[in-house]
Amino acid sequence: MGTQIFRCSAILILVILCSPGTAPGTDKDSLPFDIDQWLEYSKREDFSWSVSVSKPYLTFQQRFVVRVSGKISGKRLPKSENGNDLHFVIKVSSEDNTKTPSASYTNVPVPPIDEPYDVSFRSSFYLRPGSYTITLIVFDSVSGKGNVQRKQVKVSPLKDDELPELDRNFKDIEFVTQTNEIFQSGREWLPVENSRCLCVDIVTNIPLDQTRKNSEEFGRHYSNPASVLQAASVLSHLGLQNSRIRLSLLDSLQVKTVLNRRNADNIAWQYTGRDLLYRGNSQTIDYNTIKGQTEASAYLHDLLSKIMKEDECTLKAKSAEKIVIVISGPMKFAKRTNIRRFNPGEVTQNNTPVHFFYFLIPNSLTIGSSDDDLNEMLVPVEPQTFTVRDPRSFRTALANFISQLESME
Repeated sequence: MGTQIFRCSAILILVILCSPGTAPGTDKDSLPFDIDQWLEYSKREDFSWSVSVSKPYLTFQQRFVVRVSGKISGKRLPKSENGNDLHFVIKVSSEDNTKTPSASYTNVPVPPIDEPYDVSFRSSFYLRPGSYTITLIVFDSVSGKGNVQRKQVKVSPLKDDELPELDRNFKDIEFVTQTNEIFQSGREWLPVENSRCLCVDIVTNIPLDQTRKNSEEFGRHYSNPASVLQAASVLSHLGLQNSRIRLSLLDSLQVKTVLNRRNADNIAWQYTGRDLLYRGNSQTIDYNTIKGQTEASAYLHDLLSKIMKEDECTLKAKSAEKIVIVISGPMKFAKRTNIRRFNPGEVTQNNTPVHFFYFLIPNSLTIGSSDDDLNEMLVPVEPQTFTVRDPRSFRTALANFISQLESME
């Protein structure tokens, strides 16, 4: 793994300890030191450093994350004409040794540097509930010196958990990959005992260009795109019986559709989510942005209308229930936009009712605000609205939503 060097008042070498490279115990010969010997130390500090471990926190993807970070001052590293050759190993294991340990390895050569510098390192990993020991080792193969630090962390189960088996298929310990700190592989355990065929369409609305300025002229998104996408990924994994889930992904303010009614089973979120969040952002105002000043509401209205009118669901489906899930943060159209509202007559197609659900995920600045043009569009169709303020409230809303799907007859 490479390093990133930024020049400011001092040089910062940033080390991302998240590539599952050489795991101790599987390829020990590739390490320039005896890892087993160093793992025997409860603590060792040949040069000063600082290490901190965050408290576990829940993500919208319903996984617990722990972050490890630290810093080594270049002044404290052993002096050598050849610089230093640092080897970082981080190992996470359960205290009772019942869970398979996981580890990562990163090599960072540091050339001789005359200016002041710091080596900062960080790592993140997902943990299921339990007690764990985190062991961090840094070894300088030039001087033969190094440090060992151990930290304990406990991940407590959620209190009054409505979905206690949601994580049953996840690994107990899983390092976050460098290329994707938002989405990981795996599928939540979300069985739905629906007695009637359900045609589910998830419509996800996010700002695709995060450098775009919010304004009255071009409209405003009030959302955290990562949270909205993580919630969409979880909902796309519902374990329905004899049913279908499709996903559309768009930026209604820019009149742009990225995914149009894609089969949810074919979406690899660890890649799709990453590409959407880190896509190249435009520095110019394109034609779609100009259209969005007047056509954004009509564009969204037409897309939802097409979803409602479509008859196809599954080959064996008869009188299937249509479910439309809209996931978005609050949104204001551009000031010249004519807001097109649905009317109740549009919510029944071919004698089949269409049920709307609105997962409203505001960012921290807009929680409690009622200023939302998207909600104004949907009010006439009486959507069931879940206002999701954090990952825990999303879990509660998710359990409630599943119960409603199971009650449809």
